Amino acid sequence: MSSTSASVLLSVLKLIDKHDLYGQVAYPKHHKQSDVPDIYRLAAKTKGVFINPAFIEPFGLTLIEAAAYGLPIVATKNGGPVDIQQVLDNGLLVDPHDQQSIADALLKLVADKQLWARCRQNGLKNIHLYSWPEHCKTYLSRIASCKPRHPQWQRSDDGAETSESDSPSDSLRDIQDLSLNLKFSMDGEKSGTSVNDNSLESEGSIDRKSKLESALLAWSKGISRDTRKAGFSEKADHNSSGKFPVLRRRKHLVVIAGL
Repeated sequence: MSSTSASVLLSVLKLIDKHDLYGQVAYPKHHKQSDVPDIYRLAAKTKGVFINPAFIEPFGLTLIEAAAYGLPIVATKNGGPVDIQQVLDNGLLVDPHDQQSIADALLKLVADKQLWARCRQNGLKNIHLYSWPEHCKTYLSRIASCKPRHPQWQRSDDGAETSESDSPSDSLRDIQDLSLNLKFSMDGEKSGTSVNDNSLESEGSIDRKSKLESALLAWSKGISRDTRKAGFSEKADHNSSGKFPVLRRRKHLVVIAGL
């Protein structure tokens, strides 16, 4: 036994002796898991109270176990017991740092038989809300209440068209526009570069840019031509502005990126 546990046990024994509570306090040294239900039943049968005065209780499973056997509770007001008490309404919450508050709550439940009986009845009546079937039912009902969401691309300007299009030519036209803008952007960078910068730029970098421009333009024009033959050509979008065209709303968008 650790020094902390030994100190607590010694304090309990001294209090038992001070108040002459021999035969009134049980502190089993060991117990099996199968003994726990009988301990709850014994406490409920003798009109007792289950207390969990933890400084912070993340959930409070023992409180639910006690309620399942009709045992009223006194629990910390810090953490999960607050939610449990709101659902079960079978006990009192206390400040774990206030000894007098804990004592008053215990005495109130033990002395007031009607309050004790009401807490016991509420616990037995509401405990099903913490069962697995009830949990699954609540979970599925929440999912069913969620509306299906279909993300859509929208134009950023106020006068955007609201119709959706599934035509492949939309994506192909965007690809072609992007390729043209890429060419213009590269040309602008070349023309705006100083003579000193041009002298420092390697021939390999220029060749890579030229090849990228040519390949992208040829690919986009070839696909666009094949698409027009198949009857998918559409009216060009004259409302696009800026360096890159604004995306139109559509159900599917294909992005092809290369490094």
